[in-house]
Amino acid sequence: MSTADMLRAEGALEALREGLLEQLDIKFGPLDPAVRSRLEQAPLEQVTAWMRRFAIVSTLGEVFDS
Repeated sequence: MSTADMLRAEGALEALREGLLEQLDIKFGPLDPAVRSRLEQAPLEQVTAWMRRFAIVSTLGEVFDS
């Protein structure tokens, strides 16, 4: 993977994280710093799983349940 590809992938992941953070904030209100930190450090696969759960859950806790 080239440096350009790595930078694009990191940019895409950051965009997904930002989008999920915004949606969580809209639906559930201001997020705890620990939740923000957890999301900001999560790999792509985990962020994707949380995004999918977000669409069908009623509580913030359900988004992050394993």
